[in-house]
Amino acid sequence: MTESQSLPMNFGGIAEGEFSSFDKARILVWPISYEGTVSYGRGTGRGAAAIIDASRNMELYDEETDAEVYKLGIHTLEESPPLETPERMMSSLYNRAKELVDSGKFITMLGGEHSVSAPVIRTHAEK
Repeated sequence: MTESQSLPMNFGGIAEGEFSSFDKARILVWPISYEGTVSYGRGTGRGAAAIIDASRNMELYDEETDAEVYKLGIHTLEESPPLETPERMMSSLYNRAKELVDSGKFITMLGGEHSVSAPVIRTHAEK
């Protein structure tokens, strides 16, 4: 077993709860498992999981900033499951995004499906 295989299956393999729990994190990584509109080949639905798995092998210290940026707190959300149609999937993502925006955290979505992109949500200041 390699060292990374013993790490938690979260972005960066962050083992310390103080840097990976939802409550303490400033950054949310949102995996999206979807493969509904691909026209060539299969496998994009596993893209988010593959990125998270690979991230467990990256160095958490950043030489350019001379910092351990992960200490801002990075929480990996539960993967959003695929739904039958693009319309249902986008509606589900939009509704979940509205909830997440209210947390005040920075949100990033991961996925291999080209139709998965961040829904447009107005912030409290824009309302």
